Amino acid sequence: MPEIEGAWERCIELAKRVGNADIQLRALWGLVYYLIYSGRHLEALSPLDRFAEVATREDAAALPDGERLRALAEFQAGELKAAHRRLEALARGHHASSPRVKLGRFHFDLTVGIRSTRSLTFWLLGFPDQAAQAAAESVGIAQSIEHGMSVANSLVASALLVALWRGDLDETDKYLALLDDTVRRNDIWIWRPLGRTLTAWAATERRSPGSIETLRSSIAELAGGRFLIRVPFYRSVLAEALATNGQLVEAQRVIAAAEAGVETQREGWCRPEVLRVAGVVRMRGGDTDGATRLFARAMADAEAIGAKSWQLRIAVSMMEMGLQPDATERLERLYRQFDEGFSTRDLARASALLSSVRTSLPMGKRSDRS
Repeated sequence: MPEIEGAWERCIELAKRVGNADIQLRALWGLVYYLIYSGRHLEALSPLDRFAEVATREDAAALPDGERLRALAEFQAGELKAAHRRLEALARGHHASSPRVKLGRFHFDLTVGIRSTRSLTFWLLGFPDQAAQAAAESVGIAQSIEHGMSVANSLVASALLVALWRGDLDETDKYLALLDDTVRRNDIWIWRPLGRTLTAWAATERRSPGSIETLRSSIAELAGGRFLIRVPFYRSVLAEALATNGQLVEAQRVIAAAEAGVETQREGWCRPEVLRVAGVVRMRGGDTDGATRLFARAMADAEAIGAKSWQLRIAVSMMEMGLQPDATERLERLYRQFDEGFSTRDLARASALLSSVRTSLPMGKRSDRS
C-alpha cells in the first residue's frame, strides 16, 4: 500500500524539518516495521540506517530497538548467523530488569522483542529447547508487565511458530488461547488475520475437518491485506496438508505460489522448507527425479544458511520416501549434530526411522549409536 509508505515518509520529513528527533525515530521505526511485515525486509535496510544515524546523534537509548529490527530483517533474508549474533549481543546488554524507557514509543517491549526474535534463530540453527525457552520467556515477560501488544506480538511472531515447529500441540493450544484472550481484551485487530492462520495451521496438524479450507482462506486474507511476511512459508504448510490429503493438483498450484513468493520477497529463511515441500508434492505425484532434484536444492540451501532444523526435516523426508542410497547415513550424521530437543516431532521421527533401519540390519552390521 503505497499510501502507507508515503504517509510514513512525509511524517519523517516533517519531523526532520522541525528538528523533532523523537517523532523522526518513531516514524522511521514505523516505516521499517511496515516494510518488514509487508514482505519487503531488504527495502527496510535503508530506513534502518537512517534510524541508526538519528539515534546515534540524538538518542542513543533508541539504538537497540533499531538493532532488533535489523536482526529480524536479517532473519527473513536467511542471514541466520548474523541475526543470531546481533540478538545475542543485544541480550547481553539488555535484561528483563533493565529500565523500560518510553515503552509505548516503539509499541513493543524491547526485552520481549529480543527474546522473541532470538527464539526463531535458535530453532532454525538447531537448538529447539532453547528456542522454546526464549519464546516462553518473551511471552512471560510481556505478561508480567501487562502490555497486551507485546504479549500478542510475542505469540504471533515467534512463540506459536516455535511450538508448531516442535510439534507441541499442547503448548500451541495454550498460546492460542492466550492470543485469543489478549486480542479480545485489548482489541488488537491487527493480529486477528495472522491469528486465524496460526489457528488453522494447528488444526491441520490434527487433520481436523475443514482445517485446510480455513487455512486456505486465512492465507488469502493475509495476502489480500498485503500482510506478506512469511506468507510463502504458510503456503508451504497448506501445500503439504493438501498433498497429504490427496489434493495434488491444488497442492502443486499452492507450492508454485510459495516458490514464487520466496523469490519475489527474498525470504531466504524458509526457502529450504518450501523446496522440501515442493519435493514432497512431486514425489506424491510420482515424479521421483523431480523430487530428488528439489530435495538436493533444499539441502544445499539449508546448509548454506546453517539451518540445521531444516536440514534434519529434509533428510527425514528423503528417507521416508526412499530417496538416495546414502539417506540413512545423512540422517544419522545430522541427528548426531543435535544436543537437545529429542522429544520434538522431527527428532523423534528421525530417531524412529534410524531405529527401524538398525533393527532390519543383520546383527553384525548394527550400529550401537543412538
